Amino acid sequence: MQHIIYAFILLFFFPLTPRAQQAIVPHHRHAFLKSEQERHLKKKNPRPPVSYPGDQNIDVTYYKLDLTVTVNPEPNYLRGIVTVRGRSAVSDLSAISLDLVHSLTVDSVISPSGKLAFTQTPATLLIRPVHALAMHEGFEVQIYYRGVPGSGSFGGLFFGVGRVFTMSESYNAPLWWPCKDDPKDKADSADIWITCREAYKVGSNGILSDTLNYGNGLHTYRWKVSYPIAPYLIAFAMADYTEYRDYYRYGASDSLLILNYLYGATSPAIAKTATMMGIFSDLFGDYPFLREKYGHCQFEWGGAMEHQTMTFLTNPDDEFTVSHELAHQWFGNMITCRDWHHIWINEGFAMYASALYLERAYGSEAYWEEMRDNLQSAKAATGSVWIQDISNEWKIFDWNRTYAKGSCILHMLRHVTGDSVFFRILRAFAEHPDYRYQSATADDFRNVCERVTGTDLDYFFQEWIYGYNYPVYHYGWETSVWEDRYRLRLRIKQDVNTATPFFFTMPVDVGLYYESGGDTILRVFNNQQEQYFTFILPEKPARVALDPSHWILRNVYTIPFSDDTTFSGFELLANYPNPFNQGTVIAFTAARPARTEIWIYNALGHKVRKLFMGICEPGKTLLTWDGRDAWGRPAASGVYFCRLSANRHHQTRKMALVR
Repeated sequence: MQHIIYAFILLFFFPLTPRAQQAIVPHHRHAFLKSEQERHLKKKNPRPPVSYPGDQNIDVTYYKLDLTVTVNPEPNYLRGIVTVRGRSAVSDLSAISLDLVHSLTVDSVISPSGKLAFTQTPATLLIRPVHALAMHEGFEVQIYYRGVPGSGSFGGLFFGVGRVFTMSESYNAPLWWPCKDDPKDKADSADIWITCREAYKVGSNGILSDTLNYGNGLHTYRWKVSYPIAPYLIAFAMADYTEYRDYYRYGASDSLLILNYLYGATSPAIAKTATMMGIFSDLFGDYPFLREKYGHCQFEWGGAMEHQTMTFLTNPDDEFTVSHELAHQWFGNMITCRDWHHIWINEGFAMYASALYLERAYGSEAYWEEMRDNLQSAKAATGSVWIQDISNEWKIFDWNRTYAKGSCILHMLRHVTGDSVFFRILRAFAEHPDYRYQSATADDFRNVCERVTGTDLDYFFQEWIYGYNYPVYHYGWETSVWEDRYRLRLRIKQDVNTATPFFFTMPVDVGLYYESGGDTILRVFNNQQEQYFTFILPEKPARVALDPSHWILRNVYTIPFSDDTTFSGFELLANYPNPFNQGTVIAFTAARPARTEIWIYNALGHKVRKLFMGICEPGKTLLTWDGRDAWGRPAASGVYFCRLSANRHHQTRKMALVR
């Protein structure tokens, strides 16, 4: 049965429902994990802007790649004409800078007005327009270039025996074609034309508008993109593929082509693509590229890459990988991270979407199996999910942080808001006109969350996106008779984390388990490092558990219940000299690291000067107050108070300033 609970604090009440029927599914820890790791191995707190290789003085509107590719057993080589259209984003623009490695030779640059002067540097192609461009004035250039494109550990253009493929995330598009290499500057449309031997098929973005046969052993695949596309998502793969077609039927008479280019036979995982697409469409809205197609190209690079409308993948038998890359069509391709600091918008969402697919396709146990693995991996994450150092691709695509912890943030948000609100949030974000087919940051997503929920979620995003680590809870409890009921007192204490945050603010489930059955879950809002809660219950619980369903990325330990709410081990010592004129030394001792503040107040209780704020070190700390206020002005003669605050401990000492 279900108990009626009375409490002395405001609570959210949730009955403990039985676990859903377990589904028998394969274990979904997949080769994708290691291969992805190897591949990639605000309004209240605005982040500094990022300097990208892409020329911020231009806005690109169109790309056309017209490439001729030869591959082993012929010499590996590329000849290309890349057309770039755009407009000036500044006044009096005298140079257009595109990103291209200097190992590829540019023979000429042509505009509708004729040839243009240009200069190649190691990483850029600097083009001089015929005249300086006014603000919003359009331009068009054609770059004729050639060479053997390079590749690195993360991407580029890769030649094999009779096989070629590209991989441009995150900074690798300029290794094989000239572009503005910036994920937020999406071209409105694109054409990708690849000429090669007739023995090869070519997969790319968009729809196949034409295939031209020349009668000389060569043919051209012409792919056309009619949706906005980021440069790193433009790609092609060329091989002696076997073609498989399937369809996603999204209406009585409407269907979408699912085009697969594979080395051999198709797979059961690939065959589930239409089912996955139906699940994601139900969750996030219609597949974003319904005028085009979706598909897969097999390649040999390792892992998978979510090129817009055409995923490249190594193992077509991996169901999780297939679902993960499909989810990127919504989060990563339709909505793209505005910069690589916010790669969580791509990878955290796709990881969590795959867990949702497992839940819809196989039941709740499949979801929890996936999330238990992600929660465990996330504990090994270092640094914040907002990536500080985006010069290092290994840090951008760190598995534990970007993928596992990123998915756990959405898992926790789901519990904070509740299921119905959470799924409204996902749909609202995917359909938001400011981000749909554009780019977004974690702060943009938070704004959507707050509009849908009507609540301030700044605490959640600050600690989980920009903060470090995870909470370590210690809890103890005791019961006593209270009239004809029972009083439960619960103590929750967190270990010191870092200054960001010092401790975590979270709604936390408390499971109450009774010998008579009728187990109950309460929710408390834990917003202090050490906090006490009191409940009045109709029955004495046999056991109490903190976050019993594991909705929070955390560690939990039990401790004895204690009524001692004092915080010992911290002491503010007497300042010297006292009274003083020029300055005085203030000392305090700490038994362990703790968030500590030292303030100077005047006799009216007004703050005069902050002397210390941060995590103190164990031992003795010496500070000096020079008798000046926060603006550097000499304080007047009189009585002042120095106040120490360390967690729950507060201590004040009086001192005198004599001028």
